Amino acid sequence: MTSAKQVLVKVLKASVNLVDLKIQSGKLRPLLHFSMPLILGNDYVGIVEDIEADVKSVEIGQLVFGRISKKQIGTFCEYLVDEENNLAVVPSALTLQEAAGLPLVGLTAYQALFEKMKAKSGQSILIHAGAGGVGSLLIQLAKM
Repeated sequence: MTSAKQVLVKVLKASVNLVDLKIQSGKLRPLLHFSMPLILGNDYVGIVEDIEADVKSVEIGQLVFGRISKKQIGTFCEYLVDEENNLAVVPSALTLQEAAGLPLVGLTAYQALFEKMKAKSGQSILIHAGAGGVGSLLIQLAKM
């Protein structure tokens, strides 16, 4: 680990997202410029194995989940190093499978609704394709 805010995680579960399949097939080659060979995977759940000195939000042994940096995808592995601000402690109400599948779609839904659309309380929002991962979370966030 090279940064004072990095966390070593033993990966327990990682989800497969549509974007992973598009990267694998080469459909995103014009947009993404990764060095090969490439390990796929964007989100994960795992156990903190080690932390750097300045990490404050997690401790060794905690169950965490996260969306690894876009510049450094690769969660289909046994161990990974991630930045502290990319992960969080898994809420006790979530299963490992739920936690592994939440980060990428959850962040995408949140960013679309609040950062791009700047949604405010009381607005009406039409959400197309609400049955998928991002859409189903958009509906829940919009309802809140």
